[in-house]
Amino acid sequence: MPIDKYQVSLKVFLKDSQGRVLFLGNPIDEFGHADYCDLPGGRINVDEFKVSLMDILEREIREELGEVKTEIDPQPIGYARGPLRSSGGDVHVFYVVYQGRFLEGEIKISAEHKDFCWIKPEMIDVTKTFKPEYREAMKECLNCLYA
Repeated sequence: MPIDKYQVSLKVFLKDSQGRVLFLGNPIDEFGHADYCDLPGGRINVDEFKVSLMDILEREIREELGEVKTEIDPQPIGYARGPLRSSGGDVHVFYVVYQGRFLEGEIKISAEHKDFCWIKPEMIDVTKTFKPEYREAMKECLNCLYA
């Protein structure tokens, strides 16, 4: 049986000093992504095979949020997998999810997202926030945020 191929995406539940989690709003597109939120982070680039995962995640945070200061726990809190719909067809993505703290700086959203908001973990409705294929994994990750 053939082996599947996945891209890897690093995501972070980034909490502020009040314990709220940062969510990014997806832009309107033809794939229905705008109905759901995203976490800061993204996929590993072709030239980053030997780059540490934390350095890749820090790059993604800078690209999506601007020059902000964060602290990321290098121990993942969860994993998810699912298809990412794109104009080139579905891509299988394996998500490694971390938790971290937003320390300081002004968030300047990139063109990848339309807006952002801070939400207390206990107020997050997983069924409305995340795409169906990620909901169970995100529930488990949220449980880790309470620990």
